[in-house]
Amino acid sequence: MKTFRNSIIILLLSLFIISCEDVAPTEYTPQYIVQGLLIVGSPINDIALFQTQSLRDSFIYDNSIFKTADVKIIGDNRTFQLVFDNELKRYIYPDTTYKVKELTHYSLEIKTPDGKILKGKTFTPKSIDWIKRPDPQIQYPLDTINLPSNYRISWTKSDTIQFYLIRIRPLDTLEYGKYLNPPTEEKNRRIMRSWIRRPEYYFRETTNWAFLPTTEVPVVWNSFKWFGLSEVRIYAPDANYLKWTLQSFAVRDFNELLNSIEGGAFGTFGSAATATDTTFVLKNQP
Repeated sequence: MKTFRNSIIILLLSLFIISCEDVAPTEYTPQYIVQGLLIVGSPINDIALFQTQSLRDSFIYDNSIFKTADVKIIGDNRTFQLVFDNELKRYIYPDTTYKVKELTHYSLEIKTPDGKILKGKTFTPKSIDWIKRPDPQIQYPLDTINLPSNYRISWTKSDTIQFYLIRIRPLDTLEYGKYLNPPTEEKNRRIMRSWIRRPEYYFRETTNWAFLPTTEVPVVWNSFKWFGLSEVRIYAPDANYLKWTLQSFAVRDFNELLNSIEGGAFGTFGSAATATDTTFVLKNQP
């Protein structure tokens, strides 16, 4: 009986000691991510706020979108109160008649329900325009010998810019013949190359990006993933957006040096001037 009583006392003491230890950390504290871009000459419609999700949960994109913050942009001697757009999944300024101005300082201020204040600043670049536009229609060559040597595109220089970005994305990966004259019912297809070992990954991302140190570049056929209608866009990015693209395409990991948001969050608030046009890539064979 004495032994049993001593065992009970030892068990109770053990439970008491365990209860005094720190509770195992099971709560996850989400972090904020800001992704904001102002395009010169366009409405304010691309400010996004996200929250990270715990690795213990299944990732659901819509759950990462934060919709209830107070978001303002200050610049051009006025304050723009943004609202959340459920279709775009972005914070926008409802008056689309206002266009972002070149060579102008803009500030971003985000207040979250838990009391955080996130801030960012940008100075918009000078507008750019085409000097030599993409040809409306180009013929994909049978081989590199048939590449047209004089097919280049160029655009005006923005004095505050060190590097430019080019984005090429297909506008219709399904239809092809309806853009021809006369139209046909021929369907579009991917541009397959011998070095593509895993097309299921290569074609998962339809858009191609590249960094450019000059304002003129020859056509790089590998930049096109589909035949048919494609959009060609040149970005003249400020330092913030340039660092964010480096973060996204090159580093692919968190780097504090590439962050442009204050207040304990990660992300960017940047700006860019753009020049945009389309080109139609003809098939080299049916």
